[in-house]
Amino acid sequence: RTATGLPLLAGDPHRALDVPNVYYQNHVACPEWDTIGFSFPGVPGFPHFAHNADVAWGITHASADYQDLYVEQFAEGDPSRCRFKDDWLPVETSKQTIAVRGEAPVELKLYHTHHGPVVAGDPEQGLAIAFRYSALHLPNTTMDAIYQMMRARKADDIEEAMRGWVDPGNNMIYCDTQGAFGYRTRGTFPMRDEAPRWLPVPGWTGKHEWQGTIPFEEMPQVRDPACGFCYTANNRITDEHYGHYIGMDYAAGFRTERIFSHLAQ
Repeated sequence: RTATGLPLLAGDPHRALDVPNVYYQNHVACPEWDTIGFSFPGVPGFPHFAHNADVAWGITHASADYQDLYVEQFAEGDPSRCRFKDDWLPVETSKQTIAVRGEAPVELKLYHTHHGPVVAGDPEQGLAIAFRYSALHLPNTTMDAIYQMMRARKADDIEEAMRGWVDPGNNMIYCDTQGAFGYRTRGTFPMRDEAPRWLPVPGWTGKHEWQGTIPFEEMPQVRDPACGFCYTANNRITDEHYGHYIGMDYAAGFRTERIFSHLAQ
């Protein structure tokens, strides 16, 4: 649909202004890659918006649900153990000291169950809430994926780089100078029952455990669609016929409808 017949990619990083800012525009060149785009201060690479000589990519937030809360039951008088089915599992504990200007340091005792770190409640009182999160509980190879993105020479390379992406969950669009373009939902999302999608669930029953992750090949994706373009604006990604759960809280679809109506002309 372009004058040259080759794809153009546009991105809209509509983030609030912060100090320091979320995005930092820079250019990194070396014998292995020559990439320009937006990085995050302190994070190497260009995870969201960038291009090299051959490939360009951009993202929107996918609003995916890959974090769960579990109510943990701790042994009476012994918060170093929590219940799971017919057993009592060990709980990791550690201490953290926070220095406070003008006041005495504050010492915190941290708990980490088999589901994740305790984020609410008091284990010494018998109940607390633990946080399960894909980036904490799975091998997090996202930085390896960013490294492969910068080395990409064609659309297939950028796709394959996403195989190792864990967090955050994004809608990614991409294109290359050979004419290929596409869309992919990137991230590592758990498969589990419906209950954790809504509220914290009992962590001791074993009924709400993660049952693996959505296979990479089954993640939402499209390559070179016949309409001649891809688009994304934080909208709902899949319909009711898709075989896996991605999320339930998305932005309204009016922006995607507007994008479609313009590009279709």
